[in-house]
Amino acid sequence: ETRGGLCRCRDRTYLVVDHHLSLPQRVRLLSRELSRLCLDDVFLRPDLRELLESHASGPTSRRAAP
Repeated sequence: ETRGGLCRCRDRTYLVVDHHLSLPQRVRLLSRELSRLCLDDVFLRPDLRELLESHASGPTSRRAAP
């Protein structure tokens, strides 16, 4: 289902999202990709942080600096 994701170009991180994805697909993509970033120093609402951490604990999780 990969129709987007994080990519790095010249030391910058971008999120590419296929504009044909439905809203639920976009939310899943965004939460999956954000869960791969180290967001420890970023304020997130507790419910959003919990959602991202649930994705990060999955079998394909990998955390990287933004």
